[in-house]
Amino acid sequence: MTLIIDFICGNCPVQAEGTINGVPFYFRARGQMWSLGVGADPVGSPDWESDANWGDNEYAAGWMTDEEAEAIIRRVAASYAAGEGPSRTFVRVAPKQTPTDGLPLFDGGNT
Repeated sequence: MTLIIDFICGNCPVQAEGTINGVPFYFRARGQMWSLGVGADPVGSPDWESDANWGDNEYAAGWMTDEEAEAIIRRVAASYAAGEGPSRTFVRVAPKQTPTDGLPLFDGGNT
């Protein structure tokens, strides 16, 4: 897989653009959700898209660090490059806390 991240920047929303195997992608994180679209028009009409809830409060995703965003982009880009179907996942994130509801914790994509 060839992943090129042209930029990651901002807060509320955090945004990133680049290419995965030469195909444009757009990443956006705001509120409690992130999404990554891939295709000729990755913003308005992506050919492939993945998204998930993220964070432990209603604004957490918009304040994720560039490193956290990059970890998500790398994980999702690998799924796209492997030919996996688009996904919609809902994962509660509670960094540095013990899960009490049985939901997995986000670990920055290091699993």
